Amino acid sequence: MLSKNKEQLQRTTGCLESSNFVLLIQYFDYNTLEWNQLRSSLAGQGLSLKVIKTSKLKKALGLTSYETLVSAFSGPMAVIFANDEISFSSIRSSIELFKKETKVQIVGGVYNKYPLFPSTVKELAGLPDQEEMFLKGIVRLQMASGLVFTQLMDQVCSLPVNILNQTPQRLVSSLGQMESSK
Repeated sequence: MLSKNKEQLQRTTGCLESSNFVLLIQYFDYNTLEWNQLRSSLAGQGLSLKVIKTSKLKKALGLTSYETLVSAFSGPMAVIFANDEISFSSIRSSIELFKKETKVQIVGGVYNKYPLFPSTVKELAGLPDQEEMFLKGIVRLQMASGLVFTQLMDQVCSLPVNILNQTPQRLVSSLGQMESSK
């Protein structure tokens, strides 16, 4: 029995250290059907859920650099792990899913090896993903280049008009100089 507990502790510690994203939640009064629905929803996003005793989770976190998160635990806990490389939109979706759940409270997380407290997890959910940032950047570049193009076209188009406006004056001036030189 002791070796089984040690093995579970090592496995949990390994998952905590190797996952790019970990979400720590406290749950209240979940039944088997609700757990299965939640696991299925998370699996579709590349995440897995593990219900774990709070004391075991505290021990596992104590063996990692995320020990500071232990102070947030006070009841039954579950851990959501990213299986592999996970898209940022999946992370945001999972956080949004748990923010809507009435029987769940987000108590912490880990993203790219940085411990996150609940407020930081919620801020993370509000950030745009790489695709959104890329598209916004392209739109801004197009707007800026469109403005530069418009300014350039204004100058190019006004150049012949300026030349035509100045041509009669230059012609009169040149004729005046030619007449006075005679």
